[in-house]
Amino acid sequence: MERLVRKVLSILLAVLLLVNTLPQMTVRAEDGEITGDEPVTETTETDDQEGDGDDPGGTYVVEPEGDDADPTETDEPGTEDLGLSDEPEYLPGVYTGNDGNVDVTVTDETGVLPYGTVMTVTRVSSSEVKELVSDEFEGNITNVIAVDITFTYKGEEVEPNGPINVQISGYNRKADEAVEQKLVHIDDENNVEVIAADISNEKSVTTADFTAESFSIYAVVTTGEDARLTVNFVSPL
Repeated sequence: MERLVRKVLSILLAVLLLVNTLPQMTVRAEDGEITGDEPVTETTETDDQEGDGDDPGGTYVVEPEGDDADPTETDEPGTEDLGLSDEPEYLPGVYTGNDGNVDVTVTDETGVLPYGTVMTVTRVSSSEVKELVSDEFEGNITNVIAVDITFTYKGEEVEPNGPINVQISGYNRKADEAVEQKLVHIDDENNVEVIAADISNEKSVTTADFTAESFSIYAVVTTGEDARLTVNFVSPL
């Protein structure tokens, strides 16, 4: 009987020891890599290892992978946030153009046009100019050198901020017979204004030098003697 009691006590003691060790095994399984019936491996924590808890105390960056990844997305500010100025820079420069017959040179000595400005020279028919300026001339208009000058900056039409030097030159077959020559400015409303200019002729080429602040149509108009028909009456013999 005594032997049976000792045997029962031994079994109870073994069960008690087994129960006391179960929580420790469970904790190790959560902290380490123990799953299921895998053997328990004892490890030693170092200062580099993270402790327990939901907040490891560090910073984590999650980068998208696979099809969801977008390398172009960034939190860095774009150029629109850099505060870059769109104000134009005004610098001296020389602009040249040609409509096929008339040469135009504009010299900006003081920087009254923004850097990057484009000059466009367009041909204007002499008949159109004659009709508009006929009241300004008494003689017969024998030659017209006319162009429409425009300046654009970033696609928008602009005007100089001050006077600018302009030279217009073109062929004039009636230059040697000129009685009067004038430079006229025709604005967008077809208003005609005579502009002071230095006009010269050399080898059938007329050149006009002047200053201007507003640009549209400019024309060098040449007048000559009126062409009259002379009739002689001869009495028959």
